[in-house]
Amino acid sequence: MELVSALKFQNNLRAARTLAHGITEQVEALYPAEQLPEVIVPTPLSWQRHVMRGYNQTERLADEISNTLSVPVKRLLRRKHGPTQHDSSRAIRQSLPMSTFKFKGHSLNHIALIDDVVTTGTTMQVMAKVCLRAGVRRVDLWAACRTPESHVSDGR
Repeated sequence: MELVSALKFQNNLRAARTLAHGITEQVEALYPAEQLPEVIVPTPLSWQRHVMRGYNQTERLADEISNTLSVPVKRLLRRKHGPTQHDSSRAIRQSLPMSTFKFKGHSLNHIALIDDVVTTGTTMQVMAKVCLRAGVRRVDLWAACRTPESHVSDGR
């Protein structure tokens, strides 16, 4: 979690490289090259949060992973401004509405969503549902780390 904090709050690009390396090692071990996703989609920040922070940490992760795997990064999701997830209770995190995200792109067969931390899994589940409803056929979920209490279901 130290590396995630360094990336998220200190714009530490070394941390992004290290975290991305861990993700790419797992991806390369699990995916045959011909089954890699068409694009990597970073978890978006609202434009207000992006302006306040000055960058999006998941875009930094996605860019590092893209450099290694040669899979392009596309910013296909938009996020409405709202309270930060890292300060929210489990109940509030789990009540994230679908309207928080909007898919802005054309339908694709296979994408990978990337996030820095999975706590309840709700953000990833909501983003995946939005993408699937927009016509994406397969959505894989990649994260740098997860908290011990995280739980991600298939959402069915």
